[in-house]
Amino acid sequence: MKKQILIALLAACLAPAARATVAYNVSLNTTPLIGHVAGPFSIDLQLVGDQGSTVTVSLITFGGGSPAGLPNCFGNCSGDLSTAVSMNAASGFLNEFYQTFTPGASLMFSVTFGNIVPPPVGGPSSPDAFSFAILDSTLSEIPMLAGNGSFLTVTLDNALTPSILVNSNDPSGTPAIGLIGAPAVAPSGVPEPAHTGVAGLVILLAAANWRNRLFVA
Repeated sequence: MKKQILIALLAACLAPAARATVAYNVSLNTTPLIGHVAGPFSIDLQLVGDQGSTVTVSLITFGGGSPAGLPNCFGNCSGDLSTAVSMNAASGFLNEFYQTFTPGASLMFSVTFGNIVPPPVGGPSSPDAFSFAILDSTLSEIPMLAGNGSFLTVTLDNALTPSILVNSNDPSGTPAIGLIGAPAVAPSGVPEPAHTGVAGLVILLAAANWRNRLFVA
């Protein structure tokens, strides 16, 4: 009987990983955008991929600025900058949201990634990826020093610790905007465990051994 119980525990602990959730707080200095002739500016959010990840951008504050205009959604997205924006990579490869805003001294928001299951290494598909950029009045991305035109790129290649890339804008680019700098990104909350894992198995076995000692005594 004990052997059967241990086998069941092992099977439960080594089951496929549950879909995980991670969250980050993001803050960016947007003072150089205030009153700039290249405006109005827009916040651009993209979720690319087909692995079924979800993204929610919420708790958006503008440091004295405000959202403006109407939201634009392409693909599987909804919401606006005054409340929250939700995106889903379950169908379609490109999901994009953008909306104009009046810049203040800073831009801060919380971004939560859910339903994360990275594709197998060497598989035919790539992990989902999220990006945050700022667009000028022509809906072109503000020139960056490096990267793909985004201030923040998060590649969901790991269920608990996705790859994060931050970039600064290029002050010498066109349009010429003062240095905004790379955003600060900090974990928010506690990520959900992917599965109980071997550590959980050790705890369960230790508890079982402790109970056996009590019965024997």
